[in-house]
Amino acid sequence: MYEVVEVVVPISYNSTEDIYVCSGFKAHNAGITEATVNYDAKTNGLDIKLIIDGTSIERSGEIDYGNWKKGYYKDDFGEDILKQPFIQTDIRGTVRSFDCELHIRFNFDEGIRLWITGEYCCYDPMKAFIKIRDNSTNETLSVPIDNIRKDSIFIYNEKGLLMLLAALKCGNTTISIKYNTALDNDYLYLFQIHGPTQIENAIKLIENEIM
Repeated sequence: MYEVVEVVVPISYNSTEDIYVCSGFKAHNAGITEATVNYDAKTNGLDIKLIIDGTSIERSGEIDYGNWKKGYYKDDFGEDILKQPFIQTDIRGTVRSFDCELHIRFNFDEGIRLWITGEYCCYDPMKAFIKIRDNSTNETLSVPIDNIRKDSIFIYNEKGLLMLLAALKCGNTTISIKYNTALDNDYLYLFQIHGPTQIENAIKLIENEIM
């Protein structure tokens, strides 16, 4: 087993074959003398070929997108708008001992949209508050919100986006969402992100389609 501790990889794009090519690893491992990585944007295939101490080792597979799924917004005829892809994931949580689910959607135009479904939901809040806590340090941050529309929260300001994207990237985070209604009732939802969600890989998946 050869472990690559640090890797710097130059990337080039072959528009004819629609393939991203990374060649010439620079790694802190004296045994690696040559490496080539191919990522096929059409199939999400990942091919890695290493020359280690004169021996060729090949690995093929798919990039890990975690639980993120790709979708498209629809036009007036119900057809996919190919230049408007999004990624979405779902996280289970609780509110007053009831099960609920947080849906997180990312799109380059609208930023992050969050909405909650389940047995005990607030469908028309007046206000919303989001906090994230790093469970390893107990540091708690308030996430600035841009808009609330019906049951959805929209975040597209740079500070809020960076905070949520960092939490989704690193994991080991608790997300607290509190809704306040016109009758001054509070709905408090808690969601645990136990590990990295692979959001960086998922963003690259839709990034390729809008270029």
